[in-house]
Amino acid sequence: MVKNYDLRLKGFVGYWDFDSDYVDYILDKFADRKVDVLIDSTGGQLASALSISAAFKNHGDVHVHFVSLNASAATIASLGAKVITMDSQAHYLVHRCSAYICSFDNLNAEQIEAKCQELQKTKADLEKFDISIAAAYARRCKKSVEELHALMAKDTWLTAEEALAWGFIDEITDFDEDPEPVLDDVTALAFAQNGIPVPAALQCKQTESSFANRILSKFGTRSRTKNAHKNVKPSNNSTVMNQKNDGTGTETTQPVAEDTFKDVIAAKDAEIKRLKDRIAALEKEPADNHKSVVESTKADNSPQSDYVADMKKAVDLFNSLP
Repeated sequence: MVKNYDLRLKGFVGYWDFDSDYVDYILDKFADRKVDVLIDSTGGQLASALSISAAFKNHGDVHVHFVSLNASAATIASLGAKVITMDSQAHYLVHRCSAYICSFDNLNAEQIEAKCQELQKTKADLEKFDISIAAAYARRCKKSVEELHALMAKDTWLTAEEALAWGFIDEITDFDEDPEPVLDDVTALAFAQNGIPVPAALQCKQTESSFANRILSKFGTRSRTKNAHKNVKPSNNSTVMNQKNDGTGTETTQPVAEDTFKDVIAAKDAEIKRLKDRIAALEKEPADNHKSVVESTKADNSPQSDYVADMKKAVDLFNSLP
């Protein structure tokens, strides 16, 4: 059976390909009928996930289908759906909320105390989020909040059968277009950077010589920490981080993918602006030259030959653009 979807949500929850505003647009467009949604994401921002879940619930007739690897905020986003199905080869992960904690500075005693109080407040907020999300899972699964909170703390991937047994999904399916998940090089690197555990079934399917396995053998064990993949949008707008152990028993955090994406986008925007400014200058230059030619009082100046020269110069300048 081939399944056609009205909405495909992939990538980082909260980015352009998993955006709550676009979800609202599609749901409004199909307000009078069932909406089929495909989800394929390892998580993202908690705020966006809660917004999407509420939108699904308000619509009232949304069917979510999970394929591949789904975790964190991606699972939260589905909770408002009327029906949730899952491909038989897909996997499902819930975990406790976490926030971006990073400080590079020299602090005196008072500043350290202030930082500790700030971290204690963040800790208290995360604990509230954990209980709230556990309660949302519990309502869906028809289990106790304590059971779901304990499962979140384990940070363990569930197979489709296990997700069904817990009650996260309503049915396991085998749609023709639902491919078996593959641990490619890009996914392996992203998992290693963000400390997300890789399902054992996927690891077994890789050859020992594969680049993915080399990444996992180098980073996988050391970078795996609980709460590594983000489903909380921190107040300082930094949403992605990596947690590592420095060997002393203290977990530290490092900003990863999002900063890289922002740098690339900023560089592209700067390059586009530079080219636009250059084009504007080139478009203006022939007009200035033309004006000087018209005002020339030389008797032997030919307007036709000046026009041809100006056009040739403009073409040469345009062709010189990268």
